[in-house]
Amino acid sequence: KFGRVSDNKQAIHYYIQAFSHCKQSDKQRFLPDICANIADTYIRTGDFVNGVKFYRTALHYADSLELPKEDYSFIYHGLGHAYTELHDYELADYFYCQTEAFLEHMDIHEKFVYLNNRGLYYYSIKDYPNSMKYHQQAFVTVKDVPDYQYEQNLSKTNLAELYLLNGKPDSARIFLEEARKFFLSIKQTSALSYIKTQELALAISQRAWD
Repeated sequence: KFGRVSDNKQAIHYYIQAFSHCKQSDKQRFLPDICANIADTYIRTGDFVNGVKFYRTALHYADSLELPKEDYSFIYHGLGHAYTELHDYELADYFYCQTEAFLEHMDIHEKFVYLNNRGLYYYSIKDYPNSMKYHQQAFVTVKDVPDYQYEQNLSKTNLAELYLLNGKPDSARIFLEEARKFFLSIKQTSALSYIKTQELALAISQRAWD
């Protein structure tokens, strides 16, 4: 409940209580999940150091319990994302590579989040061809799924910037127009601000000042 209402401090408090109780119970199979929930909540607050700490703890329990390797993918992915945010790109790449081995076991949401974050990793290290590759895969994953309109348009904004960097302003403009229309419809101001910045960059690139 508390995670859903964005009361992250309360969520962490109760997750840690659950973690403490679980360690003393016969339900230790759930320790990796609880640790990952704690880590996810820390990540939402921007506390990537504690996020890494609890993802690492989740990995420790998963190893100790000898869980099936496919159960590790969400932990590897969390570590990849956290280390990207901490600019430790070597470790981020290591954990993302571990995650990719389980791509076929992921549902649509998990696959989209992984591919999108992997694309952002490559963008962060200025490897734009690989960033484009993963963002295109993310888009293809959700583009024909009606319930994933938000993710479709998020992909369009990411791809638009990469198209612009690759000298393809026409492709960038199409995606920006489509994404702007969607985010206007749901009044998503942060996305609209990002799109406006890209539209300005597009205008500058074409010297379209009028």
